[in-house]
Amino acid sequence: MSLLDEIWYEKSLTSYVLRVPLYPFSLMFRFVSALRRSIYMSNQDKAKAPAIPVIVVGGLSAGGAGKTPLCVALLKELKNRGFKPGLLSRGYKSHVKHYPYLLSDKSDAQTSGDEPLLIYHQSECPVVVDPNRVRGAQFLYEQGVDVIVCDDGLQHYKLARDVEIAVLDGARMLGNRLLLPAGPLREGQWRLQTVDAVVVNGAVAKIGNYSMTLKPEFPKPLNENSVRSISQGAKVCALAGIGNPERFYKTVEDLGFKIVSTLKASDHERLNPSKIKKVAATMPVLMTRKDAVKYEKEELDNVFVIDVKANLSSQFYNLIENKIKASKDKILRRSKYYKPSAKKKEALVLESDQKVVSSFAQNAKQEDQSRENLKIFSKAQDTTPVSMFLNKESKPTFEEKIFKKADFDQEVASRFSKAPSVLLNDHVKDAHEELKDLKALVTPLSAESNKAEVKHKE
Repeated sequence: MSLLDEIWYEKSLTSYVLRVPLYPFSLMFRFVSALRRSIYMSNQDKAKAPAIPVIVVGGLSAGGAGKTPLCVALLKELKNRGFKPGLLSRGYKSHVKHYPYLLSDKSDAQTSGDEPLLIYHQSECPVVVDPNRVRGAQFLYEQGVDVIVCDDGLQHYKLARDVEIAVLDGARMLGNRLLLPAGPLREGQWRLQTVDAVVVNGAVAKIGNYSMTLKPEFPKPLNENSVRSISQGAKVCALAGIGNPERFYKTVEDLGFKIVSTLKASDHERLNPSKIKKVAATMPVLMTRKDAVKYEKEELDNVFVIDVKANLSSQFYNLIENKIKASKDKILRRSKYYKPSAKKKEALVLESDQKVVSSFAQNAKQEDQSRENLKIFSKAQDTTPVSMFLNKESKPTFEEKIFKKADFDQEVASRFSKAPSVLLNDHVKDAHEELKDLKALVTPLSAESNKAEVKHKE
């Protein structure tokens, strides 16, 4: 156990004595973090993100809690539910010359960092590394994703977010509940009340939180061409360059192996391969998948990797999906503060132009059809006054003066022969209704006209 682990997680007199000198620094940390948080919370315009849902997976404690396997599981589930997710990472201990950096099959752990490369291989989703998370999120958005999952960054308030997930180590929980450096916390315990979901890794979660279990697989050779094998109950050396190596040691023992030695490595540290080769010459070496990505290009024999898969309830995934769907209004409000890059602006302008052209063409087609219709129905409009005395039999009747029904039907049928039948029926029906109304109007007038003519003859 490291000195920090003893100060943060042990409840002994020694740990209490060691943390006393650190109290003043924890008070300073509390003041600075509270001031920084209040600045962003008081002016939401300072927090920026692209116009798509952003999910932040983070923790309150320094060190590993299980965020990486949760991110992988979440990305896979989002893909299964029809989304196109991508991952944004700070890229701790990465050595990238130019940011943002989009991972590819040619990427290695020394360039991108071990966690981003691990997530890229296991999730098969776009992964972008950038310490400037706002810039990285914009670049990831331009890769065509519709949901961004941010690995860590719960305290990075400059990046606007729509869903927050806090991950706790079920064995360590919050330690002595003090802020850095006297304790492991980046923010106080109150922060758990503000997130959308709390996931407890490796322990039964209390009501309202969600449990996550990591199911280990039987060790596989690091070198696929290796002819070496390992049997259950073998004596092994364990290598775990993660935040909580004790969790990995327990996993190794649960699989039935006996740990007789360990290779010490700090979180994200890459050991000299020759050191691993020396131990592997005497006994099998077991390591985490997170460590394996650092050595996959090395010729290491008798070295095996244990993969783990995160298991979470369907209720957890349903909650996240519902939060994504409910974030539309929030995304709309912040979209006016989002300034896309030149490449994205060009794509947006092109998309807008295509919509305008499509809309214009559709409207023009409708207008042309309307003009054709007016030519037909103008025949049904006759402004010539109807005579009250129909003396001459040579003059057309009122109905004939309006239009001849047979001719009208024939012309309508020819005009709309290529149009949908519903549209044809509507227009014919409307014309017939107008004819009925006009007949009803003329009938009394014709009767009065006949009476007047009879009186005139008398």
